Amino acid sequence: FKGRYLFRSRDNSITVAAVFKKNRMRVYEQEIDRTNVTVTFRNEKALMNYLLSPKPDILGSILRQDVTIDGNFNYLYKFAYMAKHLQLMVTGKA
Repeated sequence: FKGRYLFRSRDNSITVAAVFKKNRMRVYEQEIDRTNVTVTFRNEKALMNYLLSPKPDILGSILRQDVTIDGNFNYLYKFAYMAKHLQLMVTGKA
């Protein structure tokens, strides 16, 4: 799997990028170019609400205007799947 993700806040107080390549993930605390998807959260509170939710709902976040997406939605759904699968593995439910 290859993917380039950028997560940030509208005021750029939060900027984190993740690059998946050759079964590895690298994290950067800066913007990267050529992203497959960029996820921009309204503010820190919107990000925390999304991350701490037991059932994160990206569509609900978009409708509430807590988040905007630029790029390929499929990459966002793949990231959500991988994060959930990791969570289930850690808790022994996968």
